[in-house]
Amino acid sequence: MAMAETHFGFETVDEKDKAKKVAGVFTSVASKYDIMNDLMSVGLHRVWKRFAVGLANVHTGQRVLDVAGGSADLSRLFLKAVGPSGQVVLTDINNAMLRAALREMKRVLKPGGRVIVLEFSKVAKPLEKAYDLYSFKLLPKMGELIANDADSYRYLAESIRMHPGQEELKQMMIDAGLERVEYFNMTGGVVAVHRGYKL
Repeated sequence: MAMAETHFGFETVDEKDKAKKVAGVFTSVASKYDIMNDLMSVGLHRVWKRFAVGLANVHTGQRVLDVAGGSADLSRLFLKAVGPSGQVVLTDINNAMLRAALREMKRVLKPGGRVIVLEFSKVAKPLEKAYDLYSFKLLPKMGELIANDADSYRYLAESIRMHPGQEELKQMMIDAGLERVEYFNMTGGVVAVHRGYKL
């Protein structure tokens, strides 16, 4: 039986091996994850996350599911928004599970609920060369100097390039049954925030 293949960065791997490889990367970078986010984005990730929380328009007492929540920095912002009577549940996945995750998010939403996806995306054409130079030269060097791990940051740059672009992710959300799906490019498309509703 042929192996089911997927991508780990630019490398093609057996689908059953990917979760272990991704977990290895994030285990390796965990202790420096937040400081590297600040350095890699020049602090802009904080603006992107505040925008995503504002777009979610959550209120006191509501419940939030933070999927692929990593170090919980976005969850902490949601906790402030929902207050002590609300609830935030954090879980973490990998991109191989994205389609299933979108379907499950739609399933567990109440009517009128929304899915917000904040993710690195495809940059605008004029920025491509500079962004590639930054991603494939500077980012691994920063990872080596600060986290003692150039390979994990090289993988992160590659995985961003393999992630669905804005229109593809929008279509995946529509295919999962979400409606009124739209996205907002930030920082020239370095990241995009997608929003869809269960109506």
